[in-house]
Amino acid sequence: MWVADLPRRGIVAGAALLTYKSNQGVGGSAVRRPVVGVTGYSVGAQKSRELGFGPRHLDITPGTYLGWVRDCGMLPVPIPVHSEQLHDDYLSMLDGLLLTGGADIGPELYGAPAHPLAKLEPHRDAFEFGLVRAAFERGLPILGICRGMQVLNVALGGSMHQHLPERSEELVHSSEFRDGRRHPDDMWQPAYHQVTITDPTLTALAGADQISTNSYHHQGVAALGEGLSIAARASDGLVEAIVGVDRPLLGVQWHPEMHTATDQAGIAPFRWLANRLTTGVAADEVLALN
Repeated sequence: MWVADLPRRGIVAGAALLTYKSNQGVGGSAVRRPVVGVTGYSVGAQKSRELGFGPRHLDITPGTYLGWVRDCGMLPVPIPVHSEQLHDDYLSMLDGLLLTGGADIGPELYGAPAHPLAKLEPHRDAFEFGLVRAAFERGLPILGICRGMQVLNVALGGSMHQHLPERSEELVHSSEFRDGRRHPDDMWQPAYHQVTITDPTLTALAGADQISTNSYHHQGVAALGEGLSIAARASDGLVEAIVGVDRPLLGVQWHPEMHTATDQAGIAPFRWLANRLTTGVAADEVLALN
């Protein structure tokens, strides 16, 4: 089952950021929303029972992602993790792909041993890396968020810092890991810091080259993947956003879906995806920027 509209933690989705002028296109024909596949999380039977859904497996796609995609004029379609490699089946009906946050990436995928604090989901890695590589072949626009940005980087040959406090303690990137200690109850308490954007397209979409972002991650990009360019950094030098040089890719290390509709850190990444999916498809007839 899909649990597609979990509580939004008090976050307002991107309502009216990008809205249809009309549901009719030129000549009165219906305008089709671009279809965006949204990856999600797997929940085992024990955790499912604790959540009140009984002893069964759940595929969960949080409503924060779905809401932003929908409110930005696109049609979100949850993509559950499958042991079968159904990549082409999914991609054949999609115009774009959104890779969501979640567990750490298995370090064997970039030739490193696992850190003791790593939280791994090998079945999700297997499905998503196959999905992403098939999406590369099709040239689909992809927005990667947090883990999703890291998937893009590793899929293109990059590597990861597995525990950022061991790299530098100049900035707190995760409230769970701060002050030299672990605070597991604070995992979903956001840290905040400034990000400097260097990519001109992302700067234009954000309306500034300095933005404040939330931060929930304890890993980060080390070596950059092939065909990627750094689009933003934090003050400690950590990569906070990446873009494809020749591919339509954007990855952001923060969680834009957890920002409010007035935050540029929330608006810019989803606006990037909407713009990519409407370029050359009478975008002025489909979407109107408020």
